[in-house]
Amino acid sequence: MNGMEWAVLSAYARWLPPGPERQQVRQVASLYRPERYAPSLGAAEDAGLTSKANLTPKGLEAARHFIRNLHEAAA
Repeated sequence: MNGMEWAVLSAYARWLPPGPERQQVRQVASLYRPERYAPSLGAAEDAGLTSKANLTPKGLEAARHFIRNLHEAAA
């Protein structure tokens, strides 16, 4: 996971309603802690995936794609 994926997953976890899926996404995001948060957050915003640390529609699509890939890799 790179810093941009971390930023998107962190925003996705905040977007999800409380429950098991949110907890799972938070757990995955917690596995990666970039040394510097600002560049990762800025890169995600520059790419149009987040806006002020909140998901954009493009970011939501990217987060869901990343989660799908994680599930497929685990299977």
